[in-house]
Amino acid sequence: MSPWAKVDDCFFLDDRIQGLLAMPYGHSALALYFAGLTYSNGQQTDGRLSPTHQKTCANLARVQLRRCRPMLEMLGLWEIDGEDRLIHKFLKYNPSKAEYEQFRESENTRWRRWKAGKANHTQAEEQTPLTTPLQTPVGGAVGNADPVPTRTRRTVVR
Repeated sequence: MSPWAKVDDCFFLDDRIQGLLAMPYGHSALALYFAGLTYSNGQQTDGRLSPTHQKTCANLARVQLRRCRPMLEMLGLWEIDGEDRLIHKFLKYNPSKAEYEQFRESENTRWRRWKAGKANHTQAEEQTPLTTPLQTPVGGAVGNADPVPTRTRRTVVR
């Protein structure tokens, strides 16, 4: 639905994030977290990071995966699911792949309807004879608009 990942406004007020930032390499782990968040949203993985995705995110953030991943897991920012990692509350703030595809399809349908309506409108204009004056909703022909009212000065008698 959007080309960016969403984060809660109070993200940095969370105790886990404050704890992460207080740790050695905490800023690097936070960079890895954001790399995972944006990568998952861009690749539409629904917050699931495979080992290959994790390495890609570490390379994008220019951090060491072996140092940062355990901190994210310990604080619950990444949840362990076999070899994969799930970004905590990813789907609470970001659309799933299915939701995104449904939105995209509805937008494409809406665009096609608009395009078809525009084509029909153009064809109707082409069929209108040029000798018939166009009528405004008020009833006057185009170009015969009512004059602009002028302000009249009122005199006050005291």
